Amino acid sequence: MRCAQRCLDTKVPDRLKPLMLSVWQWLFILMLAFSVQSASAQTTWSLGYDTPFGTMEFPAGYVDTSTLDWSALTHLGFLGGAPNSNGTTTLSANFSTTVPGVITAAHGHGVKVLYMLSNLGSGTDFNGAITNHESMFIANIMSTVNTYGFDGVIEDNEEAWNSTLMTTFLSDLRTALGSRILVGTTNTSQFDLAGCLSTNGGWDAPHAAYLDRLEMEVYDVGGTWNAATWFGSPLFSPNGGYEWSYQAAFQAMVACGIPAAKILIGLPFFGDLWTPNTGPHQSWGASPAFTEISYSNIVANYSISGATYDTTAHEPWIAVTEGWLSWDNVQSLTEKVNWVKANGLGGWVMWWLGADYVSSSTPTNPLLDAVKQAFRPAPPTDLRITVN
Repeated sequence: MRCAQRCLDTKVPDRLKPLMLSVWQWLFILMLAFSVQSASAQTTWSLGYDTPFGTMEFPAGYVDTSTLDWSALTHLGFLGGAPNSNGTTTLSANFSTTVPGVITAAHGHGVKVLYMLSNLGSGTDFNGAITNHESMFIANIMSTVNTYGFDGVIEDNEEAWNSTLMTTFLSDLRTALGSRILVGTTNTSQFDLAGCLSTNGGWDAPHAAYLDRLEMEVYDVGGTWNAATWFGSPLFSPNGGYEWSYQAAFQAMVACGIPAAKILIGLPFFGDLWTPNTGPHQSWGASPAFTEISYSNIVANYSISGATYDTTAHEPWIAVTEGWLSWDNVQSLTEKVNWVKANGLGGWVMWWLGADYVSSSTPTNPLLDAVKQAFRPAPPTDLRITVN
């Protein structure tokens, strides 16, 4: 016992005890900080869409997965299914040859892949499939999910809203999917800023109860329903001015009982070219029209270095020969991601990954990288622990 007592007395000299205590305190603080960041990342979704739409860099559609920084994503939405009135689904070109490699790559990086059904082309009929052949329609969806190993489904029904129809469909699809993920999407025609969504027969809490997340598609809201020319994806609305913005739409959805933690906002990797007006906050000109332009094409065809940044909308814009162009850049996307985190939303979706790829840029996906830096900031590289 005396030897044991002597060892305890001499093994750690008194002058070293403060040093050891300080180091362990620092290690505990660092571990706690990283564990909090990890927990936040698990509950916040960063969902990117892979689509069959061709871009300047990927003219055949769908991205080369080797170009993606998978650490910027938690989920990938793979668009490729179009419903038909007879209950069948038409898959996009190259679907069967592309999706296995995408799912393998995504799963290898811990990213879940969701099968997205949408109204692709004039021949699709979402409501007809549900009305006439719902059992067959859901069976075809589940066949695709099981054949390729998808982790869930995104339904993107952008046809006229039918509350009863959607209740039946969501309930039955939720049952068929079991523990797999189910995401819904809502555009500006399917909810109302003036009151509860169910007032106009749109999305409400009972519908959202079937979902893991509900995507708020508010990146095309600059239309003539606003009092004057306005941005496509504004973060806030002017006081007493144009109604549509992320903040306004979010408040309307929460007012209807949809939990903030279920709501995803859209982050556009494209811009809107408006004609014939020359900027925001103007009275509408004759026959206004807009064209969507991918970010890669904006960088290639316009001089955007001197853009004006609107501090209400939190979006850049420039006047061009054809009219005026607005889009999202590193600053605006960073602010939107920070807004999501500050307000406790469920995350965001990025439409669409192929539109952001710029081979001449470093990084080659500048917008995706901006989202990643705001979502998962890199730990400091010059951290020093000072002890006395």
